[in-house]
Amino acid sequence: LVRLVEDGCPSVACYRGALRWLDQPLNSSEARAIAYRRVLESWPQSTFGAHARYGLGWAEIKLKDFDAAIETLSRLLDSNPPGNLAADARLARGIAY
Repeated sequence: LVRLVEDGCPSVACYRGALRWLDQPLNSSEARAIAYRRVLESWPQSTFGAHARYGLGWAEIKLKDFDAAIETLSRLLDSNPPGNLAADARLARGIAY
């Protein structure tokens, strides 16, 4: 994962695949939230960040931390995320409300 983020990844599909890989060994939403926060703290300027922020928002929803999820997803939307991520984030934020 570190290598993907630092060396760059040629497509959004690659990022999504890395996020799915990141999710697999983590058995709880709390562990996922910690991992996504770590990505955001370690590589704040990475294009990988938008997908990590989206994942963090969903982890916060699953933890029933709705205020945090709304803040996370709003911050994502403020950054003009690529592709369908904006629509997905709007839907997730609506669920958090």
